[in-house]
Amino acid sequence: MAHMVLALADGATCLSDLAVLRDQPALAGPVASEATAWRTFNGVGPAELRGLAAARAAARERGWAAGAGRSPVQFLAMAKTKTRAMSDDHKAALAEGRTQGRAVRAYLEALESNRPKRGRKRTPESIAKRLAAVEAQIDDADPLKRLQFAQERIDLQTELDNLEAPVDLAGIEAAFTAAAKGYGERKGISYAAWREVGVPASTLKAAGITRG
Repeated sequence: MAHMVLALADGATCLSDLAVLRDQPALAGPVASEATAWRTFNGVGPAELRGLAAARAAARERGWAAGAGRSPVQFLAMAKTKTRAMSDDHKAALAEGRTQGRAVRAYLEALESNRPKRGRKRTPESIAKRLAAVEAQIDDADPLKRLQFAQERIDLQTELDNLEAPVDLAGIEAAFTAAAKGYGERKGISYAAWREVGVPASTLKAAGITRG
């Protein structure tokens, strides 16, 4: 529950956002899985709500005893100040983790999309030709076939757009080399694992990742 509160303070909107904390065990410690967190929330009933209310009351008493006074405005102001002082480092670390994760994901996706596929290579011309064939047949097709053609048309158009869109591979690789070492150390990813998913040795060297 404490981890979910921390995630909410950092802007989480769903249980899967706990992954940001889970990626940083040195900062957050062991973090519950999404399934465990869901069972925890699903199990909250009247008794648990009474317990939460009691814990909140106890926290208020400690705040008042620390000199906040019984003014809600004063207490909230003190709590806000203390929370900000305690959470700045946490928020910076969480933001860095998200940035690293995005850079690694973008690079690996770029590697995957540019990996040679079996069979004849797809080109903008071949995709456009198939798209024209679908357009010529879709209106006269039976309802089931029309549905299949509609989906194929969507897929072909997406593929064509992706092929024609300029991709800043140099920028993606530069972001990866800046983030990969820290990300790998945090996640326990070895040199061999990077190589297995297709990251070139030269890129790993540029990122400061070695075999040792």
